[in-house]
Amino acid sequence: MPGRILLCFCAAVAAGGAAWVNPGPASAPAEPGGPPAPNAAAGPPLVVSAWGLGSNPSLAAYSAAAAAIPSGRPFYIWLKLEGNAAALDAMQAEGGLPVVVHWTPEIATAGPPAPPLTTRLVVGNPRLAPALAGEIEHTGHFTWHTWTRKDTLSPGRWSVSLTYPGGKPLACGQELRPCRFSFTVG
Repeated sequence: MPGRILLCFCAAVAAGGAAWVNPGPASAPAEPGGPPAPNAAAGPPLVVSAWGLGSNPSLAAYSAAAAAIPSGRPFYIWLKLEGNAAALDAMQAEGGLPVVVHWTPEIATAGPPAPPLTTRLVVGNPRLAPALAGEIEHTGHFTWHTWTRKDTLSPGRWSVSLTYPGGKPLACGQELRPCRFSFTVG
């Protein structure tokens, strides 16, 4: 039940203002409640099955509209991840699955470009393993909702990519392409 409440809350949260560089427009995010991403035991441990980007936390999450993000406002990235049994095993062994969000300026519109930034997210923890194992047993995967935020980003074109701590990209969408997207601030 708490997962459904969180999902309903996330559906009421804002996103907009970005265009995916890769996986591209053909791989639109899966709708919450839609078919699970291809995440069988042989597939990658985590798949980003839905995402949302934007500066207004009061709109619907998991939409990737292609508008500019106003400068001087917080910027949010919402993620819906689906993990398989291998992800659950790693989560239990490591105390959670770390994901690194790389924020990289591509083109500055005023002044020198900002330095690259990183944010670390952690998916799950060992206390939740029994509940997540039950999800895997019933659906073939567990679902994890998370978000990250930057209070301000300098004006210009930015790229964001998601990797494991060693640098291996997370898979996005049904095509399982590396998670990377681009948006304009200001």
